Amino acid sequence: MKKIAVVVQRCGAEIVGGSEGYAFTMAECLSRDFDVDIITTTAKDYITWENFYNEGPETVSDTLRILRFRVDFQRDSYWHNLSRLLFKNLAIDKFSTLDAEDKKTFLAELEKSPLGLQEEWVRLEGPYSSGLIEHIRKKNDEYDAFVFVTYLYPTTYFAIDAVTEREKIFIVPTLHDEPPAHLPIFRKYSAMRQVFLTGAEKAFAENDLNWRGQSDLIGFGLEDRFEGVKKSSGRGQEKYILYAGRLDEAKGIKKLFEYFGRFSKTHDGLKLYTIGDGEFKTHKQAGVEYLGFVSEEEKLSLMRDALVLVNPSAYESLGIALLESFMMETPALVNAKCAVMKDHIEVSGGGYAYGSYDEFEEALERLMEDPALKRRLGRKGREYFLEHYCLEKYKERLCALFGPASGVTKKEIPAPSFKRELSAVP
Repeated sequence: MKKIAVVVQRCGAEIVGGSEGYAFTMAECLSRDFDVDIITTTAKDYITWENFYNEGPETVSDTLRILRFRVDFQRDSYWHNLSRLLFKNLAIDKFSTLDAEDKKTFLAELEKSPLGLQEEWVRLEGPYSSGLIEHIRKKNDEYDAFVFVTYLYPTTYFAIDAVTEREKIFIVPTLHDEPPAHLPIFRKYSAMRQVFLTGAEKAFAENDLNWRGQSDLIGFGLEDRFEGVKKSSGRGQEKYILYAGRLDEAKGIKKLFEYFGRFSKTHDGLKLYTIGDGEFKTHKQAGVEYLGFVSEEEKLSLMRDALVLVNPSAYESLGIALLESFMMETPALVNAKCAVMKDHIEVSGGGYAYGSYDEFEEALERLMEDPALKRRLGRKGREYFLEHYCLEKYKERLCALFGPASGVTKKEIPAPSFKRELSAVP
């Protein structure tokens, strides 16, 4: 049986969503036909990378294991100083607010950054694990393919160089338009086989970053849980909007709190529930309720009962929470500055994209005033999910990427089509 390594920065039961969730789902799907190892670190916290899990193997199934390696050092204040130096004191979450001329000037300065400074920034960003890199170097011959998930971290940038046979490398960059993506050092990935999750991500890589290597559009797949999830989340008759994701400024949560606060001053009867963890979990604001981590079933039940799922992030490469919301027949309200999220909305007709507070307010007002609107948008979102993101179609594309379980011949991958004629969004 062909053996595949999926390399990602962290992996654990408490780590859901994002590139980590994508990597685990990919590994789980591949393990139906291949022997799969998830190669990762012992870190749980994505800010400090403190060692948390036990080092060594964890058996998930007969064909799926997690191999964890200790992180050499934690992120500290020196890395934050490097960030201020490298990115000219620009907070990453402010990048999307730059106008075209300011963005051009910023990127021109970034282009001049010393390569040594860039590499030092990546190494100290973490999680850096010499044990993980050495394992890949020693075990090259045991694996038929190495899948590196997320372009940004040392577990990809440095570990990828430990693979001696370049044809074995597949990189799932999970790109979005943020300052680090434009660093010249990451252009080395353009010579490797790239696997993109959405057409918008692929277009960004090719047109903005000039990544011109061999690439595949693989998408994603979720098991359809619509019928199996209870119809009530236990929140009574409360009307609420839902955010599910990391509670930090880079994900736009601070701006969401600001917009919701403005909305609440003139509109009664709506709450904001948040699911996830992060620096803003202690945020106190009228109408905002922090739910922390919840079970998978409760999360999907909350999505089904929500008026709308809100994603305020300008930096997403897929948007798993949005796809889950569509699966549960609930519309989404997303930041229009994120090309991927905006594309989901435009193609599906399953919600709204906002570029200002006025657009945010207008979308919520329409949903609150017209209960049938949620049902219409929700049905469009669910149709989009079933057509493009159901698990079985994803498995077919994924297995085609790596060929039959034995041997190395790759099948031609049927590229998913994410465009279709839509009726106007009401």
